[in-house]
Amino acid sequence: MFNQSVITVLFIFLGLTFSVFGKPNRVYVLQRPIHTHGCHGIEVSYGVSHKMHGISVGYAYHINEIWHMKLSGGFSNKNLLTVYNTYHYNLFNHYESTFLNFLLGCQGSYKFHHACWEYCSKRFNIGAQLGLELEKYITDYLLLILLAETPISFLDKDDVFNYRFSAGLRITF
Repeated sequence: MFNQSVITVLFIFLGLTFSVFGKPNRVYVLQRPIHTHGCHGIEVSYGVSHKMHGISVGYAYHINEIWHMKLSGGFSNKNLLTVYNTYHYNLFNHYESTFLNFLLGCQGSYKFHHACWEYCSKRFNIGAQLGLELEKYITDYLLLILLAETPISFLDKDDVFNYRFSAGLRITF
């Protein structure tokens, strides 16, 4: 009985939300082309990863309608400073307002710790990044960014594969 009521509620909710019964789906229509050559953006995001959380700030540059590049850096609660350089490939777009991107890039991180200055090899790490990014345009100049990525460590053999989920806002100009 419980499963049937949950399915009924989901069916009613989805039926009233989307355009099944003739109600138009509300999609924001951009007033200017965003994913074109020369589009710049500043991004601020908050992320959660394995035993850490932190904030990052970045710069995004749209090379063309399919590719864009992002250079960002952040600081976490474990005194970890990280710099990322990623390239994003557009896999899918929905009415030019929602974009799903695949990302590939590199990262470098440095852990600040006042008690272990002599162990430099444990404090510096480099790696690669793979992930998915979802961009949702709220207005012509403001985007919601959701990011799921997997940093792959090259130097730290104890923590080779990791994860990071983040959400943020990007202002374009």
